[in-house]
Amino acid sequence: MKIAPRRILLPLMTIVLLVVFPLISYLVVKKGADIRKNATYSSFLHPSKEGIPPLELISHRGDTITNKVLKGKVSVLEFIDHTSVDLTNERHPLFELQEAYKGKTLSLRMLSVWSDSTVTATVGLLNFFATRFAVRENWHVLSGTGIDALQHSIAALYNENLTLSGDDFFPHSVYLINKEGKFCGAYDPMNKAEFDALFNDVLYLIDQ
Repeated sequence: MKIAPRRILLPLMTIVLLVVFPLISYLVVKKGADIRKNATYSSFLHPSKEGIPPLELISHRGDTITNKVLKGKVSVLEFIDHTSVDLTNERHPLFELQEAYKGKTLSLRMLSVWSDSTVTATVGLLNFFATRFAVRENWHVLSGTGIDALQHSIAALYNENLTLSGDDFFPHSVYLINKEGKFCGAYDPMNKAEFDALFNDVLYLIDQ
C-alpha cells in the first residue's frame, strides 16, 4: 500500500514550522547574545546630557521614524548630502556594521539623515542612496522635520569635549545614540581604530 505524498509532506512541514524554524531562531539569538556578553566599551563612549530632539522623519520606504520608534534601540546616525550619493565604487562604512548584525539583534538602527538644504530629498533620491549602499531593514535613509534641531543637539557635543573627526557629512562622522535617546559618542568610520571602537560600543550598548 502506497502512502500518499501529501500525507508524508504535511507532518514534515509541521515539524519544520514547529521545531526547526524556532530552533534556528533561538541559535541565531543565542549567538548574538554570546558575542554581546563579552563586549567592552571604548574611550570614545561618553554618555551625553544631550538627547534626540522631537523628530518626525520619513524613510525611503515611506514609514515614519519618531522618537517613540527609536526608544529602546541603539542608533548609529549620520548626516548625508547630495555628494553622498555621487560617490563611485565605494562601500558605505556602515555596510560592514549592518552585515555583522544581520539576523542577530532587533535593537540596532542606522539612520542616514538628509541635511542638504540645496537639494530636495525626494523619495526617489532617498531610494537611490538606499539601493546604492545596499541598506537592509534596520537601516533608514531619512528626511523630514526636526533635522535642524537634531544638528543643534549634535553641535552641543563640541562643548562636552567629544572628539569629532572631519565634518558632519559622509563619510567623516557618525554618532552613537543609546536606548534612552542620549548621544554617547562620535566616530570617524573610515578610521579603523575608531570603527573598531564604534563596533565595540554598539555591542556594549545593545547589552545594557
